[in-house]
Amino acid sequence: MTGRTTPTGPFSSGAGAMPRFRHLVGWVLRGGVVLAAILLMAGLILAYANGSSVSSPSSLTRATFAHTLASGGPSGLLLAGLLVLVLTPVARVALSCVSFALARDSPFVAITALVLSLLTGTIVVGFL
Repeated sequence: MTGRTTPTGPFSSGAGAMPRFRHLVGWVLRGGVVLAAILLMAGLILAYANGSSVSSPSSLTRATFAHTLASGGPSGLLLAGLLVLVLTPVARVALSCVSFALARDSPFVAITALVLSLLTGTIVVGFL
């Protein structure tokens, strides 16, 4: 024995740990994609049923973004679908960060936290 402890958590080699994490990540990714698809299809169907064309505003500011989402019309549903589609991978990285933290795997917590901050920062800067 070298005195090293075996890591525990979702990425350890313990019985069932990795499959449980993969299962959870799979549900998050599938759920995000399915929800985004439902919102996008509902927006397109609603636009078609109303006979309206769906166009994006020339400049999407925070005010028009919030107003479009709150409107609940075809454009709001389409925007919500795109938002869910963009945030799904962010949720996966956040889930990984929490998982690594629970496993007390400091290097991977740092790496996934950096990736999460880059993703979040990019989204925020792109939205300004």
